[in-house]
Amino acid sequence: MRRHVGVDQAKLSVALCTYNGGRFLADQLQSIARQTIAPDEVVICDDGSTDDTAEIVAAFAGQAPFGVRWERNASNLGSTKNFENAISLCEGDLIFLADQDDVWRDDKLARFAAAFRQYPEAALAFSNAAIVDEELRPLGYQLWDAVGLRRPPGSDATFQLDLFPETVRTFVVTGATMAIRRQFRDILIPFRSEWVHDGWIATLLSGIRPAIAIDEALIQYRQHTSQQVGLVKPIRRTWDIRPTLREGWRLWGESRSPEQNVGKYTGPEAIAAQYGAILDRLDSCGDAFCENQEALDDRRELLRCKLEHLQRRADIRKAIWRRPVQLWGEWRRGGYSRFSNGTLTALRDLAGI
Repeated sequence: MRRHVGVDQAKLSVALCTYNGGRFLADQLQSIARQTIAPDEVVICDDGSTDDTAEIVAAFAGQAPFGVRWERNASNLGSTKNFENAISLCEGDLIFLADQDDVWRDDKLARFAAAFRQYPEAALAFSNAAIVDEELRPLGYQLWDAVGLRRPPGSDATFQLDLFPETVRTFVVTGATMAIRRQFRDILIPFRSEWVHDGWIATLLSGIRPAIAIDEALIQYRQHTSQQVGLVKPIRRTWDIRPTLREGWRLWGESRSPEQNVGKYTGPEAIAAQYGAILDRLDSCGDAFCENQEALDDRRELLRCKLEHLQRRADIRKAIWRRPVQLWGEWRRGGYSRFSNGTLTALRDLAGI
């Protein structure tokens, strides 16, 4: 029998966003209902669905063993603002983000709640995920394989880490695997339009507090043709596996940096706008949420270095005859390896694309 969260434990909220998700939504809702520790509430914000999403939610709410709040936006806001709405309505101590097309492992909420108890200073937690097709058939790899995230040698499956240097370089956390402490919600809202919600949340919260990583596939992360943001295949990193020319071309065209959040590659100016927004928020209210002022100052300086790298990249792209010389200078400075995707980004700048 499932145990509901008691008053001596953190209250759990699920923030679920929907938009014409009727095809897979019932699977996700049932997986939430099967949790070994039930949530206290599920907040569902719909962004103007025209399919049977409303009927599916109504049927679920009528038999769910916990509260279900159903909100419909007056107009289509897009996923980022829709998640902002859902998160702002949650009343639990821990807020779990949920996509409409995935399936949760039965102990997901229990594993996250235990991780947050183990690491009380962390603001954010995220897990690994099994990558599956539309019919939930495994595709042979996990999410961390695709984004290039590795568990530190000798660490337990659940570990705390300084995620910020990685989020400044590239994009490694997917919203569907994420949960946050509600006490840090105020620094997030309003979400900045330059970002997709999960990139904004992961980058900003890792700038003020440590993150928790759970190297277990706690969701089935469904890949299908109608989802907003897809996923690249695993990044091959080991010395004895060399990418083929075709794979190298694919990776060149499918950057893993935050520009993937909007489904296509964008230039350094747009990326600078993203990280400039993070710096603005840390400058305006980061001190109220970060317990370590020295660490916060280091993160702000890291962001400024990132922005300087992006400006040099923009200058490289504007140059024609001196482009190889300027690029070589930035390569030797270490900017491409520290703040971008290394060779792939350098090749883009060299080609001016």
